[in-house]
Amino acid sequence: MSRAADRLRMLINHLDRSPASIVSFYSALISGADTVVCYYFLGRYTFETDLLTPEQRVFYEENGFLLVKNLVSDEDIDSELTVLASLHANDLPNNSTHHYFEGACC
Repeated sequence: MSRAADRLRMLINHLDRSPASIVSFYSALISGADTVVCYYFLGRYTFETDLLTPEQRVFYEENGFLLVKNLVSDEDIDSELTVLASLHANDLPNNSTHHYFEGACC
């Protein structure tokens, strides 16, 4: 399995828990050399494990999504951008290896 799929599975397993297992937590975030900012969250959507850092949990609780850097490689992104540009221009060759739904574009 690919690295991206493994990381995504880890996140899904972390987030797919019963509400009873979600606990309240305190986390201290250092924002600067000598300033400590403390946040209290009910932990409504996350729970305490070693899979996410406290900063990731706070970000998810505040924003509803998690940014995972380098989840998708630059090469994969470039490849898909090329396909999307071709779809937009409606000039994909008939023997394209990319599959899309008929009528999905244009």
